[in-house]
Amino acid sequence: MSLFANLYVGNSGLTTSQNALNTTAHNMANVGTPGYTRQQITQATREYTTQSKDYRDSQWAQTGLGVFYNNCKQVRSVFLDQSFRLERGRSSF
Repeated sequence: MSLFANLYVGNSGLTTSQNALNTTAHNMANVGTPGYTRQQITQATREYTTQSKDYRDSQWAQTGLGVFYNNCKQVRSVFLDQSFRLERGRSSF
């Protein structure tokens, strides 16, 4: 694996970690905001490359290509959301 590929793996990890820290900071800044829902990110690994020194070699070297920011979702309780909507609907009429 080349030097730039190794640097890219490190960069992808740092960038993904920075996104996670930004999401955490966003959650902490909005703790007191009415109606705010906490957010959570998911990380996923990038595909790996398979390399071998020689075609006769039975041991294949697999090298990972880093990690990426996969998804940002709201963390909510389905039960509480349904209960809130039900009670809100009852009190409106």
